[in-house]
Amino acid sequence: MSRRLTALCLAILAACSPSGDSVDAILSLTVEEVARFGSRFDDGSSLSTPVAVVPRASEVFVLEQSPARVAIFDRDGNWLRNVARPGEGPGELSRPRSMGADDTLLWVGDPPGGRVEFFSPQGVPEESVRWSIPADSLSTPAVPLDVFSDGAIFAGPVSLPIASAVSGAVTHRTYYRAPRSGTDPAEIYVEPVVPSDFVVFEMPGGRSAFGAHPHRQAPLVRLLHDGSGILVVERYVAATAAEEQFLVRILDPHGSPTAEWTVPYLPVPAEGWR
Repeated sequence: MSRRLTALCLAILAACSPSGDSVDAILSLTVEEVARFGSRFDDGSSLSTPVAVVPRASEVFVLEQSPARVAIFDRDGNWLRNVARPGEGPGELSRPRSMGADDTLLWVGDPPGGRVEFFSPQGVPEESVRWSIPADSLSTPAVPLDVFSDGAIFAGPVSLPIASAVSGAVTHRTYYRAPRSGTDPAEIYVEPVVPSDFVVFEMPGGRSAFGAHPHRQAPLVRLLHDGSGILVVERYVAATAAEEQFLVRILDPHGSPTAEWTVPYLPVPAEGWR
């Protein structure tokens, strides 16, 4: 996992400073706990599967997948209330994956339901947007992932059948921008599928199984924290010393590049692993 975490750290550092420094900057990076949320007590504060956290001025929103809800805490970690509940209807969540908030709106992306649920900051349901996005050659649709600062929805792939990637059935996956209505999507980024991201394991008895490589090379694609564009980090394994670098790009909400730079990294050989 160290290479993936390194890629994420590099992406964060680079996004903060396009003229940023090299890998040496990571060596001085430290992590300090500033708050802790949740408990094991059945008082509303217990957390089992949190998938997203959004801090605000006086509150912190924590998105849980099971049970599906948004748990709201104060800055001291005290549970205040829940937003939404499990279900398939408006104002309900089935298996939410992403969340965001501004001064006037809280939104939650619910890929299995193909929808985005919008709430007021106080948790009152405002709108439920159903989603209609083109599917790839395997009939796997893109799903809502995030919301741009201008209100448009950012959609893309969340899973990929491993056997299809290994066999070459899928060569790329597409990210889209669509208006809040979820209609008329426009392509903004095409992610190449790297077959070496997936490996075949030989099991006892001659059986085989597919699995994800522990150090994936597929680009890291994320919405910028302020919703103003997309961060793309290409992190292919270096073939030569001259290629030991990540390519970082910033795309605007319509997919046009606005910045690009490279960040060197120190490759560490993986010897003797199976």
